Amino acid sequence: MGILDTVEGHEATVVPIASVLSAVKRVRDRQASVPRPWLGVRGEPIGAMTLEKILGVGWNAERAKELCDNQNGILLTSVMPGSPAALNQLKPGDVILSVNNSQIKNGDEFSWILQEAGPGGSVQFTIARPDKAVTEALEIQLSESPDPLFGRRVSSAFGVKHAEPGSLMSQGIEAIAIKPKAGTRLGASGGLLVVYVQPQTAAYKAGLRPGDVIQAIDGQNLSTGQYRRPLLKNPGTSSAFTIVRNKQKLQLTITTVKG
Repeated sequence: MGILDTVEGHEATVVPIASVLSAVKRVRDRQASVPRPWLGVRGEPIGAMTLEKILGVGWNAERAKELCDNQNGILLTSVMPGSPAALNQLKPGDVILSVNNSQIKNGDEFSWILQEAGPGGSVQFTIARPDKAVTEALEIQLSESPDPLFGRRVSSAFGVKHAEPGSLMSQGIEAIAIKPKAGTRLGASGGLLVVYVQPQTAAYKAGLRPGDVIQAIDGQNLSTGQYRRPLLKNPGTSSAFTIVRNKQKLQLTITTVKG
């Protein structure tokens, strides 16, 4: 078996399937080796958001309505600690209106411009903030994506509906699994790096913050990457979190609520 290459008269040339698979592997390996630019944010296009949702992250009614009417920009829902975005003071609730003087309507446009800049490239952003009346211009240098150091994502972006019961996301927590090599930079031996905590949740009130590394929940070690689910107990019960913050180990008690 193979793929038909050329046909001349009654004769056909077929590329063997083994050669095809080998070529596919070479392309994949090459793509995997290409560094990807990283800003370190997650967000939603303003055009896909309701007025109520924009108001819910700190925007006043007049400016939120203006954002909705213009249907332009990406509202940031989380900012990765230590990322280029965080180092340049971008915060959840900020809106990226334009990148390199091009208005941004959706995530594809946003990603394409960052890809064009590449790791190490400088990008011009126009930012609107809920607590400032005027827009702000920022130049941010992108870094290389840290994906090779990170494990699979533990929870989807904050705001996704129907979070799995007993998951961190059901409590307004967004986290990613980190491998030991990445954890050593934070004083941890791996675990779950918290990238966002929804304000006003029980987790936030208990003191959990972005940048914390969750190493254990109710005695279950999360550093190995192998753990049972669900991570949290039934709603209304308390869970003991062992976290590392600024290379110091802390204990937090979080009472879960119905997600």
